[in-house]
Amino acid sequence: MQRPAKFTADWFSNSTWAWEKHLPAFFSSGAPVRWLEVGSYEGRSALWTLDNLLPAGSTVTCVDHFDADYEMLFDANTARVPGIVKARGKARSVLPTLSPGFAGAYVDGAHEADEVAHDARAVWRLLLPGAPLVFDDYGMGPVCAAVDGFIREVGRDVSVVFVGYQLFLRKVR
Repeated sequence: MQRPAKFTADWFSNSTWAWEKHLPAFFSSGAPVRWLEVGSYEGRSALWTLDNLLPAGSTVTCVDHFDADYEMLFDANTARVPGIVKARGKARSVLPTLSPGFAGAYVDGAHEADEVAHDARAVWRLLLPGAPLVFDDYGMGPVCAAVDGFIREVGRDVSVVFVGYQLFLRKVR
């Protein structure tokens, strides 16, 4: 479904082919799930995920500090959209307040190595076994270094699904 929305930038659509190829199998049961997104900007990726990937009745929890210049667009784009849950605040503060049980996550928040590493660890604790975890901007040095360090930390509990400018992982257990 295409929803009417207004966006000022598009850093997501060029990656949807990889999402369409690698992620649908994770949601083949058709049962509603909870999806987590860290860094939602104007809502483009959250809306696409809800409309094109997740089973009907699913929710997307959007964690972002929502600067005033784009929060109004996010709110307008996601208003009256069942399934969008807005969690306003820095990931470092919001993620510990969320209940575990997410069936997947997309991390596209901070781009500093220490913040990416923190987000990776915090999101990991919230994911169900078998869930996909997608990192955006893996082609950027600080993001790549932080995520590679995280992968070494979790060791055999992770498998790599796809490597490109985005990195798709699977939480094994």
